[in-house]
Amino acid sequence: MKKCLIFGATGWLGKATIAKIIDDYPQNELTLISSKSKKIEYKNKLYEVGSFNDFLNIKNNTFDYFYCYAFLTGNNIESKGKEHFLNETNKIIDATSTFLSQNTIKKGLLSSSGAVYWSETKKENLYSSQKKRQEIEFLKSFENNQSLYHIARIFSVIARDYNVEFNYAFNSFVSQAKKNKKIVITSKKKVERSYLIFENMIDYFQKSKESKIYDAANFDIDLVELAEIISEIFDCNIEYPKSYNNSSQKDLYKSKDKSFRNNFKEKKGLKQEILKVINQTKEHPMKVIN
Repeated sequence: MKKCLIFGATGWLGKATIAKIIDDYPQNELTLISSKSKKIEYKNKLYEVGSFNDFLNIKNNTFDYFYCYAFLTGNNIESKGKEHFLNETNKIIDATSTFLSQNTIKKGLLSSSGAVYWSETKKENLYSSQKKRQEIEFLKSFENNQSLYHIARIFSVIARDYNVEFNYAFNSFVSQAKKNKKIVITSKKKVERSYLIFENMIDYFQKSKESKIYDAANFDIDLVELAEIISEIFDCNIEYPKSYNNSSQKDLYKSKDKSFRNNFKEKKGLKQEILKVINQTKEHPMKVIN
């Protein structure tokens, strides 16, 4: 039996990881942590989720796998203010360092962001600088402990249990297709993103025997192309400005590092991957009980 702790268990990536581990790695014994004590229901079984304070009190334990997803999304800077964002993300970073110093972790995964590449550019902001700090502290802890680590820089994600309230393209397109039978793209300039098939990252981490820092991205795609795939699944229309395809301006959030994607197939089976995620979410939804 392998012991596995997930910090940030009730967020999108945390829930997707729980489902993946239960389904594909049942030999993993789960310890789940969120900001507050909760329960998660999956396939008619309840799982206890400990609080942030519970996390701080974990000492002298050994975990085979540590998944670190805990963080605040960038929109919290505007909605709750810079001071709140800074204080809360520092708490998460510092608590993670404390946990790593008080326990033995054989292998750890940090979910980072492509935003770290904005450092010392015009795009740099509080979110990107705090994600960079999180990387630095995580790396320092694992090097001090001489344990294996993965720092995965994520740009955009396709994963099960997507929250349609989040204003991410994939989530939004699925929601629009289901509710309105139409996907609307408002951008007048071309938008291109690097996407991760989330399950690939879990498999990659579980099987790896080396420490790595990489861009967790499987493929690059224009948002109209992504919308077309989702529209085929739901048999709906797409609407976007006529100027979109002819625009010389581009909104790019793309990976340059190909080391991760080279381990996986190209996007030929992308429709099947998206359909799989949609069906997983529909057939066995994960419920968070407060």
